[in-house]
Amino acid sequence: TLKAIELRTELKPPAEVAKVLGNIAPLYMRTQRTPLAFEAYKKAAEIYTELKDSTGYISIKVQELTLYVRTGEYQKVIDIGERLKPFVSTLKPANYLSLHFSLATAYRKVKKNDIALKEVNLAIDLADKLNYGDALMQGYDELYRIYREKNDYKNAFIYLEQYSILKDSSLNAESAKQIAEMDTKYQTDKRKLEIKTLNSEKSLQQAELTRKNEEVKRRNFQVMAFALGFILMLALSFVIYRNLQKNKRYSRIIEAQKEEVENQKAEVMHQKEVVVEKNTDITARINYALRIQSSILPPVSYVKEYLPESYILYQPKDI
Repeated sequence: TLKAIELRTELKPPAEVAKVLGNIAPLYMRTQRTPLAFEAYKKAAEIYTELKDSTGYISIKVQELTLYVRTGEYQKVIDIGERLKPFVSTLKPANYLSLHFSLATAYRKVKKNDIALKEVNLAIDLADKLNYGDALMQGYDELYRIYREKNDYKNAFIYLEQYSILKDSSLNAESAKQIAEMDTKYQTDKRKLEIKTLNSEKSLQQAELTRKNEEVKRRNFQVMAFALGFILMLALSFVIYRNLQKNKRYSRIIEAQKEEVENQKAEVMHQKEVVVEKNTDITARINYALRIQSSILPPVSYVKEYLPESYILYQPKDI
């Protein structure tokens, strides 16, 4: 996580880099990497100085005080903190509280408990005004420690009790928050499960509907295919039947024509026989008439002898 944040600083504008460095330093501090935390604060302060951003610079220096407290450099906390106090009006509430708590701890550690009381009371007043429970709890804890240093065990007990009450309240609130978060998470997971179940049921219903639609389509296709096949079969049967009827009709026509031809042929043969018979009869009669004429008329040579330029015209007749 720290490495990822460090890499991001190379891609941001300077002001954003300073903010990221200000966020990195506490993470370094929590992971016991104090030198890196100081280096992050230093770089952030340098950037704000270059940008002439006094508010950003003061904010970083206030955050840095907590690191000096952690390392036990209490006099440094006092020196820097006192120089920052004139600019306290420019600080955000969180930085204001951090400044006074850091000074209170530093003054307590150097046995200047009265000044420490003033610093912590300034922080508590603002925390109470803004209803910052965690800041109040930190203030009561610091008051308990200051009064214990002063051997004022009565006030020490009072603020220890206040601290405990707030801590218990905070724990209860935290517990309630955790319970609420767990309940919210449970309800969310439950809702997600219900949605997932509904989606699964919907998917199953959709799949079943799709299957039924496919089944209906398949059956419709089969019915249409059967109907089309039946229609084609009927059409083919009709065509075959019509062709058979045509063939029968053509056969009857051909048979009638054949019979007519046969009859005509028989008639022709009969006519031929009649013609032959008449021709034979005529020929016989002509020959008979020729024989009769030949027996009556003189020979042609005899006639030519006496009548050279004469001719004989035969005109036989059918008797």
